[in-house]
Amino acid sequence: TSTITTTTTTSTTTITSTTTTSTITTTTTTSTTTTTTTTSTTTTTTSTSTTTTSTSTTTTSTTTTTTTTSTTTTTTTTSTTTTTTTTSTTTTTTLPDCPANSTGNALDGCECNAGYKGDIQKILYPPYYEGECEDYTVLEVSEGCIVRIEFANAVGKTVKDECGNHDASATYSLSHPWINGFSGHAHLANPRTLPSGDDARSVAAWARVEVLTGNQCLLSMGPKKGKARAYMTFDFSLNGTLENNSGDFGIHWWSGDRFSDTGREIRLHAWAFYVVTYNGVSGHGSSFSLYRDGKEVDKTVHELSTHALETFVDVAMIGQRPTLDAFFPGDIAAIYMWDRVISAENISELYERDKERLVALTEVHTLLTSSSGCILRIEFGESTGTEVKDLCGNHDAKSTYRLPDSTYWLEGKKGHAVLANPESLAVGSAPRTVAGWARANSTSSMGMILSMGPESGEDSKQWDFEINGWASDHHGDFGINWWHGDRFTESGGNVIMDWAFYAVTYDGLGSNATNFKLYLNGQEISSTNSVYDGTVDTLVESAWIGKRPCDGMGAFPGDIYSVYMWNKALTADQIDALYESDLSRLSKVLDEQR
Repeated sequence: TSTITTTTTTSTTTITSTTTTSTITTTTTTSTTTTTTTTSTTTTTTSTSTTTTSTSTTTTSTTTTTTTTSTTTTTTTTSTTTTTTTTSTTTTTTLPDCPANSTGNALDGCECNAGYKGDIQKILYPPYYEGECEDYTVLEVSEGCIVRIEFANAVGKTVKDECGNHDASATYSLSHPWINGFSGHAHLANPRTLPSGDDARSVAAWARVEVLTGNQCLLSMGPKKGKARAYMTFDFSLNGTLENNSGDFGIHWWSGDRFSDTGREIRLHAWAFYVVTYNGVSGHGSSFSLYRDGKEVDKTVHELSTHALETFVDVAMIGQRPTLDAFFPGDIAAIYMWDRVISAENISELYERDKERLVALTEVHTLLTSSSGCILRIEFGESTGTEVKDLCGNHDAKSTYRLPDSTYWLEGKKGHAVLANPESLAVGSAPRTVAGWARANSTSSMGMILSMGPESGEDSKQWDFEINGWASDHHGDFGINWWHGDRFTESGGNVIMDWAFYAVTYDGLGSNATNFKLYLNGQEISSTNSVYDGTVDTLVESAWIGKRPCDGMGAFPGDIYSVYMWNKALTADQIDALYESDLSRLSKVLDEQR
């Protein structure tokens, strides 16, 4: 996820408005009063009397003048505000991530970081890339790595040599990330280019042994069976040929050996990392170093004759000796070889790097065994003609057409596959997980990945794990339809027109939304319930891959690579781990097909 953010900058300048108001009020009052008094006296005299009349006239004039002068002066300073704004722009671009230990994005291309190497290819479906960037600081060809066989990379019986040209060919088809000595062994191609004579070398192996019975070869190089140069064999083995080698590991070349000497260096029923280095100076105990789980261990020297180390290589085998004895009673996950002495530091780094990956692979493939509740494991790459063995249980599949040896999937347009013993699959309301790898070529044609139910089609007893659903609003989605109810993804676009890993879990506790989970390529996808509310109650009389048994409908529109079932609801982490493990394996199959 790449996020580019431009921060918003706002600058505000404010000049505060100031208003001053001055009021002067002048009041003038002028009052003038004028009084004029006129007195007139008239005297009249008669003979009888004298009358005197006095007339007084008073004139009063009053003038009042009031003057009010009001003066208001207002001074205003204009308020000015200046605001400068840089518009905030936030651009968030979400791009598909690259794998660990790399840079870039899955659409534009991924590049491995320094110290890592890998071929990362763009693909059209999540996670939108194929391949990984792995630490090659120890295993780089330029540093002398000449064999790197990791059985997790097997395609059928073949395992590519990631360091050189010594591809391994097993005697049986490999369905786990290791070869099992009880089942067979593997030959290395071009053995004569491996270290011979007294050349310096380092050999390492990840192995898990089940019993301690006699010499147990991890890697054996030497003459073909019956040749007289038996003493020129180089056996990297556990438990040795001598009684005092019991419980130890080391190198035996038939006329000498170097073994750990504690009697307790072999770990039963657990993975361990065994390493031997040889510096090319024959006949000296100091020429060899032995390591287990990244640490050097004590060793002892047994000189059985005067012969020095002198390897003659006609044949190189993993899990057995060219003389067809000393088979390995357990599992071998990886064999490495260098044409030099690798350092103790490198050995420790290699151990630390590989142990977590091997633990994860072991956990995933333990899920694909009956002991972990796996009751169906059909992988069409394991087919022989029309027969496909169930690698978990007893539900072998029989295809309605012959599957070519070079094909790893069932083609829905050609036919379907019928499972044996269907009645012992998940029935009633029992919990279950169903998953499968499929490649659709339609987002509208209903297609069955796995369908099981009554032969009569009694609708309340069905269990259809399908894409594009039974109704038009399920087109482009996938899920479960039990005919009285269903559970499908709801957003559309969840049926991918390429390889995808579809999975559903059901906890057996009801038919509500919380009882089902749907996954696409290891990630849970939101889903919805049907309008129906019938309970899950499966009756299994027939079970088909690629079509529905009761009515022959739902031919899968595309290809199906594998179908799995467990008798429990797997966790989200387990679903994701299965997806990651299978993605790596399927990618190698597709590479081979190209």
